[in-house]
Amino acid sequence: MISVSACPANPPLNNWKIYQNPRYGFTFPYPEQWQAQPPPENQDGQIFSHPDRPEIQIQGFAQSQVELNGLYDGSNFITNQGIKGLLTPTLETTTSRLTLRIYSNQVYYVWEGRSPSSEFAQYYPLFEQIAREYTIPLVELTGNRKRQNPSHAGAHRVTLGKRCLKLHKISQEIVPRVSAQSSAVN
Repeated sequence: MISVSACPANPPLNNWKIYQNPRYGFTFPYPEQWQAQPPPENQDGQIFSHPDRPEIQIQGFAQSQVELNGLYDGSNFITNQGIKGLLTPTLETTTSRLTLRIYSNQVYYVWEGRSPSSEFAQYYPLFEQIAREYTIPLVELTGNRKRQNPSHAGAHRVTLGKRCLKLHKISQEIVPRVSAQSSAVN
């Protein structure tokens, strides 16, 4: 059985870079050697690929004024910034992914890590670690107006306690299933 890390409070991010989206202000770390794909013209996100394996990717995008219609249904995850989101693994025959969805202040944020299903168990801890470090701009209320304050993006760290243990338990159930499915496919 493969074990997933037990939710370190400050995961080691040596030799990592931070992507900050110029349009929506969200951030996430990525391994320094991973390669950025050309961004879309509207600057709503970015994809990074493993340097030797372009099918292994991490990506983040955002969109404002979105009709959710079932895209976001509650939360089961809290980032290190203290933002609630929905973290969902999707296990498919060839490609599997871990997706973080956050809806805040009329902006829909999506971060995703994907890999071949046969290697998803290996990449799951990395993807979970990056999702944990994902940040969005916080909004401060000043009088009757809201203003985004990106300087607070990494300022709020929380102890994840029960939610972390629940996610760890879920990941212990998912990773062996993915490994078994990958073995059956090969």
